[in-house]
Amino acid sequence: MPRGLLEREIRVESISSIEGMYAAQLAVLSPNTVRQHHVALKSALAMAVRNGLLASSLLESMRRPRSGRPAERRALESSEIRLLLDEASGTHLDAPIRLAVATGLCEGELLALSWDDLTRLARRFR
Repeated sequence: MPRGLLEREIRVESISSIEGMYAAQLAVLSPNTVRQHHVALKSALAMAVRNGLLASSLLESMRRPRSGRPAERRALESSEIRLLLDEASGTHLDAPIRLAVATGLCEGELLALSWDDLTRLARRFR
């Protein structure tokens, strides 16, 4: 459960009060975290409606807050790559970082790799 939702009472008086809460959260939290708070709050209020504790939920008519644009990515300069490889050398991150630099795979693609993928990749580079 999102920590911010458990720490304080939330007054759901109007859609504008909820939007104000989200705006305040966006000042200190990532847009995706605020979206997760919205989903958790909407689920809790829907459960309260189902259990007869509330007549209706304002969040049913409200859209999720936007997640924002993903951060723009840029390629590392060769000096930055050398520094990264030097810093990672001998650590548990050495091999994954070298693989990322050599192949151009991003974090999600690296995490999705299986041993079969690595074996096929190794054959390709021989």
